[in-house]
Amino acid sequence: MMRQLLRDYLSSCRLPNLASVWSQVILASCLVFFFNDKDFQFATTYRPDLNMLLITGAVMSLLYLYGCLSGDWYDVKWDKQHQPSRPIPSGRIPRHHIGLLALICLSGAGYLATYLPDRVFVWVTALALVISLYTLFHKRNFAARVVLMAACRALIIPVSVFTQVELDAFWVTVAGVASLSLFCYILSFMLSSKPKFSRFLLALCVILQIFIAYLYLSNHAWANVSHWLIVIALTGLAVWIHRAIGKPQGKFIKLSLAWMPVFDLGVAVSVALVSGYYWLMAVPFVAVALWYILSRLADAD
Repeated sequence: MMRQLLRDYLSSCRLPNLASVWSQVILASCLVFFFNDKDFQFATTYRPDLNMLLITGAVMSLLYLYGCLSGDWYDVKWDKQHQPSRPIPSGRIPRHHIGLLALICLSGAGYLATYLPDRVFVWVTALALVISLYTLFHKRNFAARVVLMAACRALIIPVSVFTQVELDAFWVTVAGVASLSLFCYILSFMLSSKPKFSRFLLALCVILQIFIAYLYLSNHAWANVSHWLIVIALTGLAVWIHRAIGKPQGKFIKLSLAWMPVFDLGVAVSVALVSGYYWLMAVPFVAVALWYILSRLADAD
């Protein structure tokens, strides 16, 4: 009984996908390994602030949980008709418990965000607003669902980057390229019913990741090798995604979300080679492995 109750709560939190949130926070925060001025010079002393990274990860995690829980609370009428086996419509979890947990997560994220630099406030607020809009419209309007879901994930990157560095044109460009790449990846599998457009978005995502690697490794000895590594890995993943088109939509989207961290490979390889912290290349794959492990504890639907 207690085990089932715990599993139901974890299912409402979509626990497995939380691993990809941390993967994106870590890699985006580590972008500061690259440059400490606008003359494109490699940084030698610039290091991410570990405390700020952990707080950022906690804020993003709480906002993620707020989105999942508030969605279950708000969609109870829809779930009763289409997914009656879910925890709230089935009566296994009281609806007000989920609503209270959602408010606690949102309040906790707001409190922790006060420890972040003031320049990040607008980005955290924007993310909370987009998540709230996603909660309202994702079961009612497909276009809103697709765009808002992609925006929720993409906004993790500027929050993580601007926690570590000053807000200026250079870093806006850096964060913008990384965010747009992630945005296009999510759009690509959410729009898998339109294969031509979806493949275009996947190609654009790969190009943006290669551009990140080129920008940061143009003077690095491993530049050519890393570019090919990124091309092979991302192209292989893109082929796998589009071979999956035609399979049950729920399972396809679930697996695409699970492998989402691998599309940060351009960032991971570039950071690792410039900083010397080669273990960072493993971060996306560790996140995917955690997804599969946590999926045994709770469903990621």
